Parts: sequence; C-alpha cells; structure tokens
Amino acid sequence: MGHYISNVRDIEFNLFEVLNIGDVLAAGGYGDLDVDTARTMLEEAARLAGGPVADSFAAADRNPPVFDPETLRGLTAAFDAAWAAIEATGAPFSDANYAETAREIIGKYIVQAAKNGERDQQQLCDGALLQLARSDLKKTA
Repeated sequence: MGHYISNVRDIEFNLFEVLNIGDVLAAGGYGDLDVDTARTMLEEAARLAGGPVADSFAAADRNPPVFDPETLRGLTAAFDAAWAAIEATGAPFSDANYAETAREIIGKYIVQAAKNGERDQQQLCDGALLQLARSDLKKTA
C-alpha cells in the first residue's frame, strides 16, 4: 500500500449524487457502461493510484527536488518569457480576471517540467504556453 489515499467516496458522491451520472449511463449512450461498471472502474483506479502508481512517487513526494540558484534563474526566465509572450499578444489570459490563474498554470507547469529534468528555457516556456492554451481557464474575480 502506497502513501496516497484516494477519496473515492467523494468522487462517487459527485458523480452519482450531484451529477446523476447513473441516469446518463442508464440512457445507454455509453454502450455497456453501467453504474456497477463505473464503480468498479473507480475502485480499480483507486487501487492503482494507492499502490503501484503511488509507490513510484513516494520518494519524490517525501524528498522534493531542490533547485540550485542557476536552475532557479532559468525557471524564472522561462516564466517571465511565457508571461511576456501572453502580454505581447494581448490574449485574454493577461486580463486581470484571468491573470492570477494563468500565472499559476504557467508556474506549476514549469516547476513540474523542471522536476522531470527539463532545463531548456525555450522548452519550458513553450510547454507552459501550450499547457495554458489547453487549460479550461476560469475567471478569478
């Protein structure tokens, strides 16, 4: 058993009680998928997430990576370049209603990519912009 504990109870509540996914499945639009199968899939995903998948992340979760000053300067430069590109295009992401969330998405992507070993500033910048473009950005104000 890994260190991660999934919250299947809350997921099931949201799917089956709040969103009434059982009614959608009963309508037959998803072939053979029914409520019992969906619950079994959630249980199996929780088993995998709490076991073999969580085990592979345990060491990194307990001992997060530490970036040296040079790497931090590179990550900061990639973040600044990504944000400058957004502001230069006048994209709605730079609007005050979206900026905080957009900057968070960019920053999280860059840090995660760096944790995975990426150090090229252009790759970090481009990847962060792509991640932002793929996001379902919501207003913060």
